Amino acid sequence: RMIEPERRDATARAVAGARSGSIILLHDIHASTAAAVPGIIDQLRAKGYVFVTVSELLGPTTPGKTYLRRG
Repeated sequence: RMIEPERRDATARAVAGARSGSIILLHDIHASTAAAVPGIIDQLRAKGYVFVTVSELLGPTTPGKTYLRRG
């Protein structure tokens, strides 16, 4: 399938770039990106990552303010 190499690439990039506190932004306008999500989740869970909402990650926020790192 033509989508397979792109799906593998998207999965590899997301998993390789993940760090504690990372937010992974994906656009589902590309079929390969949408297809990569289950593999990304599975691989990150296998590495011990836990998924939380942005609100859980950042805590209270102020609209219009830029947040570069927690703390």
